Amino acid sequence: MALKCQKCKKCKIITFGKVDKKFILLVIGGIMYSLLLVIEDHSSIFGGDGNDFPIIYTMAYSIGLCLSFVFLIIYKVYNKRKNKKITSLLIENKDANNLDINNLYQKTKMISWIEKLLWILLVSIIDFVGYLFSAIYFLENENYVDTLQTNIIFMAIFAYFILKMKLYRHHILCIIIVLLRGLAYTLIFNIFDPNFKQEEELIPYVVSFVTEIGFSLTYVMYKYYMLIKFMHPFEIMFFEGVFELIFSIITLVIARSMNKLDNIEDFISKFKGIEILIIISWILVSFSYHAILFKVIDSYTPFYIHMSIIISEFLSLFMKIGEELSTGKILFYVFSFIICPFMILVFLEIIELNFCGLSYMTKKNIELRAHLDSIANEENDINKENDEEISIGGDEYSIVLQKRKKTDKIIPLESVEEN
Repeated sequence: MALKCQKCKKCKIITFGKVDKKFILLVIGGIMYSLLLVIEDHSSIFGGDGNDFPIIYTMAYSIGLCLSFVFLIIYKVYNKRKNKKITSLLIENKDANNLDINNLYQKTKMISWIEKLLWILLVSIIDFVGYLFSAIYFLENENYVDTLQTNIIFMAIFAYFILKMKLYRHHILCIIIVLLRGLAYTLIFNIFDPNFKQEEELIPYVVSFVTEIGFSLTYVMYKYYMLIKFMHPFEIMFFEGVFELIFSIITLVIARSMNKLDNIEDFISKFKGIEILIIISWILVSFSYHAILFKVIDSYTPFYIHMSIIISEFLSLFMKIGEELSTGKILFYVFSFIICPFMILVFLEIIELNFCGLSYMTKKNIELRAHLDSIANEENDINKENDEEISIGGDEYSIVLQKRKKTDKIIPLESVEEN
């Protein structure tokens, strides 16, 4: 069968890929992240011109991760009941005697707890160091270097080597445009002062760059654990929180003995009244945001979390409406919040650009081509089966029955998509 794509009015330059109900998690995640920043700004402990308690800040973050034990217990109970049902069905099956249940268990057996904890320990160390140093070398929003291009570039590199995810034309185009946007941000807002008086003034920017690379690595590692090591998201989240809470306590004890970083007496004096409710709210919102983050990575890929960050930045823009902004900043914000979400959606293949071969290697079109190939192969198999040779009485009596159905009908590509 010949399959061709007919050019018609239905062909569009921009089309939409697959979007499911779980996409709402990205919106909720963006709202939660914005709420987290708002609560943080209203805190006299974590907010202000800088973070005076970086270790306690990291400790509060780790406590938020530990709250996932509630979801983990629910998952374990549900999974235990599910496994019992599967085992009972196997035993009650009439052919159960022919099944080696132990062998079946070995094939589907998850990795050992020791290996799990070692893998989670590795990512916990990276995440803890990143959060601690980003809290120590705090950068205000006005001086914060745009990190979207750093995240997406290094995340793509890590995903290529760890998850074997390839980059295609539409991915590369998005990375280039996001990179140009980041350079424009740096130039327009004069992020870098060319006349640094001391080397210490450059350290926060270097730390910010390195920690963002570390966070990108952790997001890819989360997906690796879920996809390759068969770990549950809340399993990773809980034990990572436990490890980082232990690291925070050890670091606080060492810093206390050296009279460095967090001043415990100052923290106790501020931790009272409304501040207690603010910190508790921050921990709960942090838990909600990171639970959504883990679930998004489990359902999609690590790249999808960028949509939540962009939504959060978009909400932050509305909060700055009352502030006095220069014309350059206003134009940049408007341009940025149009082009960046659009290019991220193209990267995630939610929006498809049907020109210059940009949509040829999207997941949707790859699956479509595979479907067309399967139809062609089925047609070839049918034609072969219709070519039958029936022999009667040996070589002297041979009847060849030809039932070949020849058809040159062309099926448009659009009709396949509709079906």
